[in-house]
Amino acid sequence: MLPTHRLVRNLPDFDVRAFRERAAAVFELTDGAETEAAPIERRLIDAGRARVTFAVRAAGQPGTLWLGLRADADLSPLGPPALRGLDVSVLHGLLLGPMLGIDAAAMARQAYLGYTHDTAEALGDVDAGRAQAAFLMNATPVDQVLSACEAGFVLPQKSTYFQPKLGTGLVMNPFEGPA
Repeated sequence: MLPTHRLVRNLPDFDVRAFRERAAAVFELTDGAETEAAPIERRLIDAGRARVTFAVRAAGQPGTLWLGLRADADLSPLGPPALRGLDVSVLHGLLLGPMLGIDAAAMARQAYLGYTHDTAEALGDVDAGRAQAAFLMNATPVDQVLSACEAGFVLPQKSTYFQPKLGTGLVMNPFEGPA
């Protein structure tokens, strides 16, 4: 399972300072010096063991903004308990929608958002000005995906990315020669 990072692109009036102010109500914010993929990925994994954690790289910012979900955060807008602990639910339901104004319809159209599984690619897009910010996250654990799906819930768009991919053409199509 690989993470699917979100790239914010062409969002009108995107302001990282205003975002920080809004995010502080729900997250503990920490500035980090990490700018390369490997240290960011290591810190995401380590911090993600204790709580929902995101790394945000924004254009023009010298380092990485770290967001750790506060213990007193109200997760009720995320729906039932099976969805509340998912990093991707928190990202969509508490950050992208309410704080950046990227609603479900915009997400479905992929307006203002791009996606990548590669941390270095996400960082490169921000550094090159192809993205205003990258929201880097941990992969959704398989047991959380199963719990949510078995409870009958649909996960947010681009919640999972399984590797290796099945050769579905080989599995789904019969290999029968001419009769």
